[in-house]
Amino acid sequence: MTDEAELEGNRFFFALAENGEIHSVSLDAWTDTGLRGAFEFEGDEIPQDLDLGQLALGAGGVARLVVLDPERRPVNGARVRARDVEGIAEETDSEGRATLQGLPPDATFEVLARGFEPIRFPAPISLEPVEVVLQRANRLTIRILDSNGAPQPAARLRISAEGVLFPEGVFNRFLTPQIPGLGSLGGRDGELHYYRLVADERGSVELQSILPGRTFALDVEDEAGGSAHHEVVEPMEAQEQRELTVRLSRPSRSLAGRVQDLFGQPLEGAAVTLLGERDGIGRKTEPDGRFLFEGLYGEEFEMKVELRGYVSSRLREVRVPPDAVPLQVVLEQGRDVRVSVVDARGKRIDAGSVFAFLSDGDQPWFAKPQADGPRLLSDVPFLDLRVRLQLDGKEFWQTLPAHVDEIVIPVPEFGRLEVAFEPDPGLPRERLGLLLRSIDEARQRWVHLIPTRTAPMEFEAVLPGSYDLSFSIWEERGSEAKFVSLRPPMRVQVAPGETTRVQLR
Repeated sequence: MTDEAELEGNRFFFALAENGEIHSVSLDAWTDTGLRGAFEFEGDEIPQDLDLGQLALGAGGVARLVVLDPERRPVNGARVRARDVEGIAEETDSEGRATLQGLPPDATFEVLARGFEPIRFPAPISLEPVEVVLQRANRLTIRILDSNGAPQPAARLRISAEGVLFPEGVFNRFLTPQIPGLGSLGGRDGELHYYRLVADERGSVELQSILPGRTFALDVEDEAGGSAHHEVVEPMEAQEQRELTVRLSRPSRSLAGRVQDLFGQPLEGAAVTLLGERDGIGRKTEPDGRFLFEGLYGEEFEMKVELRGYVSSRLREVRVPPDAVPLQVVLEQGRDVRVSVVDARGKRIDAGSVFAFLSDGDQPWFAKPQADGPRLLSDVPFLDLRVRLQLDGKEFWQTLPAHVDEIVIPVPEFGRLEVAFEPDPGLPRERLGLLLRSIDEARQRWVHLIPTRTAPMEFEAVLPGSYDLSFSIWEERGSEAKFVSLRPPMRVQVAPGETTRVQLR
């Protein structure tokens, strides 16, 4: 089922994917008045006409909370919600009160309040008010000033540490409003955890509940990851209140430019991407072909310029000039080439990946699959190119002459493999797969993850030859992760144009 639902009165209509099959249905429904119900349907319980009939919602549980600080004063604006239950969340009023309705019997509460440690506890299903006393959290206020001492609104910060800096659920936009949008909370690079922030209109960032004893790095960056300031921040203690002022030693700079064709005409709408140390910034050119990047701290970038109908340009070393001299970028017209992959019988094959190259070291062009027809190489130059078809380790090369707009890559006639299997019940299905590995010059290697069903698994477009087939499991060992065979493999021979069927136990 899809996760899109249409509501008409009190009836729900779920859209199904094309040719979708339903084996089980799970529904969790609620109303703003506190009614709630959870429903499960499996197999024959699902009607043929897919009408689940009338589903009755119950009243659910009610909880009344009073949220207090350590001095037993009411906390206004704390967020109280039932964890893992959609639609149940309230903020406390001036008296610290919040009422939640429609609770399932096993719900767990979470209370978040700025300046206080988060707390979780089983939901008290009771008509009588229940007091929740919060403990104060440590707080770090970071103020960003420019080289003249003026606050820097919208300054970008990146904090990083070896290990997480915040307890689960703490680093969110309710407790830290300065987290940027578009889901860019942060991430992980090996053992290094990092978090992104954007200063408010006062040039400040407020952090809380930093795990005591954690040293972390603070960087002020531009959009592309260029750093204007770096320092190491000493660990916070529990309930500590600290202020940190960062004064930038140098101002930011700008990079301007103009995109034009070979005849000097401006190109509007070209996508100009500035790639820095960690991230990239994108701009579209104006009607006069101009673009402008402001607030840059890095001194050297890589730039990519793209426009449909023109060959993309990639500038490896773009230096930001101190005098903001405009950069001129010239794009040449490109061509589209249709690429067909056919077997010995002339049958079109959609497997594998097709790339075009000017030379081995250049950025390749990828032939994108089309809904109906050959693959398409878009905006390649009017020059001789080398085209490579890669089929899981087997490579087929073809020359693409200048001014040609269609080529055919012939490959051997493929075979097909169907595998019926009976893995041990104790093996973890989420990490279990079938591994098919060539033992001859074809060098194909396939991995199919085993789903919950037991119908035969299919390997399409297999190059003729001898293969080893085995159960395998996904293992992570330190920084390496790979599929490892669980037992000696079974030898399988795949013939051209035929389907081989085997049983693997």
